[in-house]
Amino acid sequence: NLKYANIETILVDDGSTDNTSETASSFPWVKYFYQANKGLPAARNKGASLSKGEFLIFLDADDWLYPDAISKNLGYLLADPALAIVSGCHNVTNLDGKVIDEGSDVIDADHYLHLLYRNYIGNPAAVLYRRSIVEEFPFDTSPEVKACEDYDQYLKIARKYKIIHHQEKISVYRKHGENMSGNAELMLHSVLNALRRQEPFLKNETERKAWESGKQQWTGRYTNQLYRQIFTQKSILNFRGTELKQIRLYKNDFLRIFLTKRKNNLKSSLNNYSPVFVKTLYKNIKRKFLTSNEQ
Repeated sequence: NLKYANIETILVDDGSTDNTSETASSFPWVKYFYQANKGLPAARNKGASLSKGEFLIFLDADDWLYPDAISKNLGYLLADPALAIVSGCHNVTNLDGKVIDEGSDVIDADHYLHLLYRNYIGNPAAVLYRRSIVEEFPFDTSPEVKACEDYDQYLKIARKYKIIHHQEKISVYRKHGENMSGNAELMLHSVLNALRRQEPFLKNETERKAWESGKQQWTGRYTNQLYRQIFTQKSILNFRGTELKQIRLYKNDFLRIFLTKRKNNLKSSLNNYSPVFVKTLYKNIKRKFLTSNEQ
């Protein structure tokens, strides 16, 4: 139901084992291409190489576009030849189609600085590219930024070219249990690597402060997510393998979360004890936590 008609639709099947091929064949305007599984960024790059249009948009399996999405974004690029990409806002829904979150950040200047701090774009489907930009900055297929290749690409583009972000709703991201963004360990590893790649290009103290803040913000976000996944299931003395590796990597962040979340409960139950006793107890908790994670 897109209102813009001049569209070329390319479906890259990245090694699926379902009936994608049969489904695609029922839509004669869809150009179907199969490749052995190479990952999402490789599939996007392949789709771009097969396309003929001057402007490109990438839809993942979890996304869809609002009817006037293309015409809205295209208007910005046609009006300003200096623009490399334009991004709009998006909604997040559950599988029943209910809106559970709205991406509506107001970013009207200093886009590179804002991206150093966080990925305000959020949903790749909300972005329209000039073809020349995708050719200059293809999606990185390295495992270093797997799951954050779009963020890595935005940072590269914004560092060099003019981009804009507007408040109109462009796309929908459907959230469910199998979304890659639910893998906190993968997301944190990838997003920090994307940021580390920017360090050699930071030009001034303002950019460095945004970069440092970005690392802290991302680490806090995903270690909180990891904490919820790990600490709701086991005692800290029973962690093994991957769990210990995760906690060792982000030890200080886990410790901060651990003590903060338990502080109020401990205080309420220790009102009848002396401050010295409470302080000693906190020290012992801290020592036990760190010791169990260093074994």
